[in-house]
Amino acid sequence: MSKWSFEVRSGRLEAIPNSMVQIVEEQKSKEAECFLHAEAGVLLNEAEEQIPASIPVNALPSLVVARIAHVFSWFFELLETEIDQNIKWNYFKVTFVNLNPLEISDTLADILTGTMSTNDPGLPPPIEQPPHLMLRQIVTTMRIFFSHLRGSVEIEDGRSYSDRCDWVSMTYSKAC
Repeated sequence: MSKWSFEVRSGRLEAIPNSMVQIVEEQKSKEAECFLHAEAGVLLNEAEEQIPASIPVNALPSLVVARIAHVFSWFFELLETEIDQNIKWNYFKVTFVNLNPLEISDTLADILTGTMSTNDPGLPPPIEQPPHLMLRQIVTTMRIFFSHLRGSVEIEDGRSYSDRCDWVSMTYSKAC
C-alpha cells in the first residue's frame, strides 16, 4: 500500500493558486455563484481527469446538493480505486470556490490570504507513518475541508476566523 499525504488549503479569491485561475475565469463567464472542481493526475496540479460543477445564482437547494454529491462521488470513487489498486494517479484534489465572497474586514482579509493547514503537523512524515493512521488523516482532512467550505458561504456569530475563506481545496497525494 502506498503512503499518502493530505492537505487542506484555503484563502481569499485574489490569492487562488495559479492552477485554478483559468477555471475561475471560465466559471465567471458562466455566471456561476460558486463551483466545485475535482481533479486527478500524475503530476500535482496537472489534471488528467477533472470534473467541474457550477452552482448558478439562486440555485435550488436540491441542485446544490446534487452538484456537491456528483463531484464528491466521482472524487472518492477514483481515490478508492487508487488506494486499493495503486494503478494510475499520484494526486486527487477537490476545490470549492465562492465567486461572490462574503464581505469581511480588510484586517481579516490580510489574516486569511493564502492560509494553509495540514491535518496533523505533529505526525511523522507520511512515508514514515504506520498504515493505521491513514483513516484518521482522511477523516481529519475532510473535517477541516468542510469547516472551511462552510466558512466560505456562511458567517455566523462565534465562528472561528480561521474557517472563513473564499476558496478551499483538499488534496490527497501519494507520498514520495
